Amino acid sequence: MANKFFPSTLTRKQYLIRCLIVFAVLLAAFLFFVAAPTGDSVHVAGILLQIVAIVAFVYNIIGLSIPRLKNAQLNVLWVLLAVIPFGVLVLFGMCAIVREKV
Repeated sequence: MANKFFPSTLTRKQYLIRCLIVFAVLLAAFLFFVAAPTGDSVHVAGILLQIVAIVAFVYNIIGLSIPRLKNAQLNVLWVLLAVIPFGVLVLFGMCAIVREKV
């Protein structure tokens, strides 16, 4: 089961589909936060949104970007782009565009 969530390599199509799923989960959490009525439910929804965002970010790095970089035969150290501002967008673009090398 762990191999389904954390595969050793990902093709470009698998990477994009999984990124869309992560984006949909983040969007659902954000909409839940926006739709929450005032009071304590806003606080709970805010905490839930933060937790979902952190888990999605970590999964994007460990479960998606690293296997995709391995499949494209690029150095895994490119994942360090995620720690600089807007580096995640560069990393996403690189993982989405680079073709698999045979």
